[in-house]
Amino acid sequence: MKTTGKRILIELGAVVFLVAFIWFMMRDGGTTGVSVSALTAALSEEGYLDDMEEASGRILKKNLSLDANDYEELAYYAPLSFMDVNELLIIHDAGEDFSAAKEGIEAHLTAQKQTFENYGTDQYDLLQAAVIYEKDDYLVFIVGQQADEMLQSLKKQIEG
Repeated sequence: MKTTGKRILIELGAVVFLVAFIWFMMRDGGTTGVSVSALTAALSEEGYLDDMEEASGRILKKNLSLDANDYEELAYYAPLSFMDVNELLIIHDAGEDFSAAKEGIEAHLTAQKQTFENYGTDQYDLLQAAVIYEKDDYLVFIVGQQADEMLQSLKKQIEG
Protein backbone atom coordinates (compact mmCIF):
# COMPACT_ATOMS: atom_id res chain seq x y z
CA MET A 1 0.00 0.00 0.00
CA LYS A 2 2.86 2.38 0.75
CA THR A 3 4.41 1.67 -2.63
CA THR A 4 1.16 2.57 -4.40
CA GLY A 5 0.92 5.85 -2.45
CA LYS A 6 4.47 6.82 -3.40
CA ARG A 7 3.83 5.90 -7.01
CA ILE A 8 0.68 8.06 -7.10
CA LEU A 9 2.61 11.00 -5.63
CA ILE A 10 5.37 10.60 -8.21
CA GLU A 11 2.87 10.38 -11.06
CA LEU A 12 0.94 13.37 -9.72
CA GLY A 13 4.18 15.35 -9.45
CA ALA A 14 5.09 14.46 -13.03
CA VAL A 15 1.66 15.58 -14.28
CA VAL A 16 1.92 18.89 -12.38
CA PHE A 17 5.40 19.45 -13.80
CA LEU A 18 4.22 18.65 -17.32
CA VAL A 19 1.22 21.00 -17.08
CA ALA A 20 3.44 23.80 -15.71
CA PHE A 21 5.97 23.23 -18.49
CA ILE A 22 3.30 23.32 -21.22
CA TRP A 23 1.74 26.46 -19.73
CA PHE A 24 5.12 28.19 -19.60
CA MET A 25 5.95 27.32 -23.20
CA MET A 26 2.57 28.50 -24.47
CA ARG A 27 2.76 31.72 -22.50
CA ASP A 28 6.26 32.48 -23.75
CA GLY A 29 5.39 32.00 -27.42
CA GLY A 30 9.02 31.41 -28.31
CA THR A 31 10.00 35.08 -28.50
CA THR A 32 13.13 36.44 -26.94
CA GLY A 33 11.36 39.57 -25.76
CA VAL A 34 13.92 41.89 -27.35
CA SER A 35 12.90 45.51 -26.96
CA VAL A 36 12.24 47.63 -30.03
CA SER A 37 14.91 50.10 -28.90
CA ALA A 38 17.48 47.27 -28.82
CA LEU A 39 16.42 46.17 -32.30
CA THR A 40 16.73 49.68 -33.75
CA ALA A 41 20.03 50.27 -31.95
CA ALA A 42 21.47 47.17 -33.61
CA LEU A 43 20.17 48.25 -37.03
CA SER A 44 21.64 51.70 -36.48
CA GLU A 45 25.04 50.23 -35.56
CA GLU A 46 24.93 48.19 -38.77
CA GLY A 47 24.26 51.40 -40.76
CA TYR A 48 20.81 50.41 -41.97
CA LEU A 49 19.07 53.52 -40.64
CA ASP A 50 21.40 56.09 -42.22
CA ASP A 51 18.95 56.91 -45.02
CA MET A 52 15.93 57.33 -42.71
CA GLU A 53 15.02 59.44 -39.73
CA GLU A 54 13.13 58.55 -36.59
CA ALA A 55 9.64 59.95 -37.00
CA SER A 56 7.12 61.27 -34.51
CA GLY A 57 3.77 59.77 -33.71
CA ARG A 58 2.20 62.51 -35.81
CA ILE A 59 4.13 61.37 -38.91
CA LEU A 60 3.21 57.74 -38.16
CA LYS A 61 -0.45 58.75 -38.04
CA LYS A 62 -0.15 60.76 -41.28
CA ASN A 63 1.74 58.09 -43.25
CA LEU A 64 0.31 54.82 -41.93
CA SER A 65 -2.89 55.89 -40.14
CA LEU A 66 -1.61 54.29 -36.93
CA ASP A 67 -1.65 55.65 -33.40
CA ALA A 68 1.56 54.98 -31.50
CA ASN A 69 -0.43 54.84 -28.24
CA ASP A 70 -2.28 51.73 -29.43
CA TYR A 71 0.85 49.56 -29.07
CA GLU A 72 3.15 48.63 -26.20
CA GLU A 73 6.32 49.54 -28.05
CA LEU A 74 7.14 50.73 -31.56
CA ALA A 75 9.65 52.59 -33.66
CA TYR A 76 8.97 54.29 -36.98
CA TYR A 77 11.67 55.58 -39.28
CA ALA A 78 10.47 57.65 -42.24
CA PRO A 79 12.10 58.77 -45.50
CA LEU A 80 14.51 61.72 -45.35
CA SER A 81 12.69 63.51 -48.18
CA PHE A 82 9.42 63.26 -50.07
CA MET A 83 11.28 61.68 -53.01
CA ASP A 84 12.56 58.80 -50.85
CA VAL A 85 10.58 55.71 -49.86
CA ASN A 86 12.87 54.09 -47.27
CA GLU A 87 10.87 53.23 -44.16
CA LEU A 88 11.03 50.99 -41.13
CA LEU A 89 8.26 50.17 -38.69
CA ILE A 90 8.74 47.76 -35.80
CA ILE A 91 5.86 47.04 -33.43
CA HIS A 92 6.14 44.82 -30.35
CA ASP A 93 2.87 44.14 -28.59
CA ALA A 94 1.94 40.98 -26.71
CA GLY A 95 -1.40 39.57 -27.76
CA GLU A 96 -1.93 41.96 -30.67
CA ASP A 97 -3.28 40.52 -33.91
CA PHE A 98 -1.85 43.45 -35.93
CA SER A 99 -4.76 43.52 -38.40
CA ALA A 100 -5.23 47.31 -38.11
CA ALA A 101 -1.49 47.88 -38.50
CA LYS A 102 -1.33 45.64 -41.57
CA GLU A 103 -4.30 47.48 -43.11
CA GLY A 104 -2.54 50.81 -42.55
CA ILE A 105 0.68 49.49 -44.06
CA GLU A 106 -1.11 48.07 -47.12
CA ALA A 107 -3.03 51.32 -47.70
CA HIS A 108 0.20 53.31 -47.39
CA LEU A 109 2.03 50.99 -49.80
CA THR A 110 -0.78 51.27 -52.34
CA ALA A 111 -0.76 55.07 -52.15
CA GLN A 112 3.04 55.21 -52.44
CA LYS A 113 3.02 52.88 -55.45
CA GLN A 114 0.44 55.07 -57.18
CA THR A 115 2.56 58.14 -56.48
CA PHE A 116 5.79 56.70 -57.89
CA GLU A 117 4.43 54.33 -60.55
CA ASN A 118 4.98 56.49 -63.64
CA TYR A 119 7.99 58.62 -62.79
CA GLY A 120 9.89 57.14 -59.84
CA THR A 121 10.85 53.71 -61.16
CA ASP A 122 13.60 53.16 -58.58
CA GLN A 123 11.25 54.07 -55.75
CA TYR A 124 8.45 52.00 -57.27
CA ASP A 125 10.73 48.94 -57.43
CA LEU A 126 11.62 49.37 -53.74
CA LEU A 127 7.94 49.62 -52.85
CA GLN A 128 7.19 46.48 -54.85
CA ALA A 129 9.85 44.65 -52.80
CA ALA A 130 8.58 45.94 -49.43
CA VAL A 131 8.79 43.45 -46.57
CA ILE A 132 6.04 42.77 -44.05
CA TYR A 133 7.07 40.23 -41.42
CA GLU A 134 5.09 38.99 -38.44
CA LYS A 135 6.52 36.74 -35.74
CA ASP A 136 4.85 36.17 -32.39
CA ASP A 137 4.54 39.61 -30.75
CA TYR A 138 6.37 41.52 -33.49
CA LEU A 139 5.32 43.18 -36.74
CA VAL A 140 7.98 44.59 -39.05
CA PHE A 141 7.56 46.70 -42.20
CA ILE A 142 10.62 47.61 -44.28
CA VAL A 143 11.08 49.49 -47.54
CA GLY A 144 14.60 50.08 -48.83
CA GLN A 145 17.49 48.75 -50.85
CA GLN A 146 18.68 46.69 -47.90
CA ALA A 147 15.26 45.46 -46.78
CA ASP A 148 16.20 41.77 -46.98
CA GLU A 149 19.43 42.29 -45.03
CA MET A 150 17.61 44.34 -42.39
CA LEU A 151 15.00 41.62 -42.06
CA GLN A 152 17.65 38.93 -41.60
CA SER A 153 19.31 41.02 -38.88
CA LEU A 154 15.98 41.50 -37.10
CA LYS A 155 15.07 37.82 -37.40
CA LYS A 156 18.33 36.81 -35.71
CA GLN A 157 17.50 39.03 -32.76
CA ILE A 158 13.78 38.29 -32.52
CA GLU A 159 14.01 34.55 -33.04
CA GLY A 160 17.14 34.21 -30.94
